[in-house]
Amino acid sequence: SPGLWPKPLFTEAGLAYASIDPHGGDLPFDLMLAPCRFSAWGALLCSDMLHYVPDPIQFGENLACMVGKDAMLLVTAPEHRPWPPGKDYFRFTPDGLKAVFSDFDPVECGNQPENQAYSYLIGRRR
Repeated sequence: SPGLWPKPLFTEAGLAYASIDPHGGDLPFDLMLAPCRFSAWGALLCSDMLHYVPDPIQFGENLACMVGKDAMLLVTAPEHRPWPPGKDYFRFTPDGLKAVFSDFDPVECGNQPENQAYSYLIGRRR
């Protein structure tokens, strides 16, 4: 599963890791339908998938419900690049990411230095 690539990095550091994917991950459910029942996660990584979500604001609210106070979030999303085939709904500027993840205080936000076509947000849950 593509969502499993960072797992060795977490386990080597002695940290718990779980991928969320409705098509089969460690936690196989859809975050758009997920009730707010998890609040134990200390960090979330949302990498290069937000543009496939039909309601990013709701997704951001659901994600915020999954973590406790002071949890960290790292999000990357395309700002501009060619549209691939399939359901690809949005592009995100740094300010757009702040709006989607408004329950997180930005620690750092901008365009990725190595690829200006992508925006990123590092945030801490209020």
